[in-house]
Amino acid sequence: MDDAEAQRAIALLFLKGLPCEVDEAVDGAQALELFRVNAYVLVLLDLEMPGMNGLDAARAMRALEAAEQRHHTPILALTAHEDEGHARQCAQAGFDGILVKPLRRPDLRELVSSRLPVF
Repeated sequence: MDDAEAQRAIALLFLKGLPCEVDEAVDGAQALELFRVNAYVLVLLDLEMPGMNGLDAARAMRALEAAEQRHHTPILALTAHEDEGHARQCAQAGFDGILVKPLRRPDLRELVSSRLPVF
């Protein structure tokens, strides 16, 4: 999700009340490992994490989906940069959308809710 504990706490607070469970990762490698062993309906990845960054983690997740013939899991980028270059990099890495930090509760909830399956 995000390497910054404060950002993770804010995102978790914003997601409270939605019909979902949330796993946290502190870096891209941990996010990839969680993705490897769990089935998710949505992944939020910060682009700038230590070690394996969000772009590399998303590429690895897409490769894992292809290798294991998994369904496509929406992956959303969390970034402080809103520009065409970042948007292009995210699309090339396999992201399905971008959320710009600082996170705003309505934006996060709307984007996540639109990606959750209807129960």
